[in-house]
Amino acid sequence: MQYLNSNHFGLVFLVSVCLLILSACYSQNTTATDTRQSSNTSNGSSMSDNEDSEQKAESLYLAINQLIENKACASNDDCALLAVGSRPCGGPETYRVYSKSQTNSKELKSLTKQYNQLMKNINETEGRVGICVVAPKPKFSCANNVCRADHIAGNATH
Repeated sequence: MQYLNSNHFGLVFLVSVCLLILSACYSQNTTATDTRQSSNTSNGSSMSDNEDSEQKAESLYLAINQLIENKACASNDDCALLAVGSRPCGGPETYRVYSKSQTNSKELKSLTKQYNQLMKNINETEGRVGICVVAPKPKFSCANNVCRADHIAGNATH
């Protein structure tokens, strides 16, 4: 019986800690939302500013994907990694593999720079939080004449 009571205490303690953490996250999130809403109201902006930013980000992301769609390669030297997005704690959201020989690198760098900065601004404006885990850089190679990323557990390399 003593064994069950100590296990029961441990379980109750663990659940209590989890609930405490969740309530802290919830209160921070609602406070950030309240602050953003009062800020938007006081400076005359509306939620459409955020919607415009989200739409622009989506357009940039689609343009980046379209630009790197052709992943044809002759050797590993034709392939490269692209850091895409911005995590709330810093660093890229993910990495994408592309073919340098099939991509307009100047245009790709410009679009990616715009997208990454916009996502960073959205994260800051909306008070987004994350789990602060660094996206690992995948290894990549030219396999069967296509640039490919080696998939790493927990990382979507697309």
